[in-house]
Amino acid sequence: MLRLFKRGKGHFSDDLVHESVKLQGAAGRLSSPLLHYSYMSEADVHRKVEQYAAAAAMQMRKSGRVVTRADAPVRAGWAFFRTYFLRLGFLDGSAGVGIARMNARTTYLKYKKLKTLQSTQPAL
Repeated sequence: MLRLFKRGKGHFSDDLVHESVKLQGAAGRLSSPLLHYSYMSEADVHRKVEQYAAAAAMQMRKSGRVVTRADAPVRAGWAFFRTYFLRLGFLDGSAGVGIARMNARTTYLKYKKLKTLQSTQPAL
């Protein structure tokens, strides 16, 4: 994951969610690990979940994605299962449960918000 780059040698993509850095030139490696804490508090987690879900819903709507009422709960269940079982989140104890729940909630909100956008906005 590219974390640091020289100003003027890279720029962020236009993606609303999971934007990436478009780098001019080759990337190097740090000699020591870089600690990255995404969330400082539980309130940060909830705020970011809402932001990511809203941005993802808008991006999916813009790309023409159509969903049904069943998509939000079904996809949220799959997100939990994938994170907790397939990606071995259960090995991380309560942290693994928390991450799986956060992924499921983000997925649920994303599809719920997309369904609302479909209902309130004309097709693009």
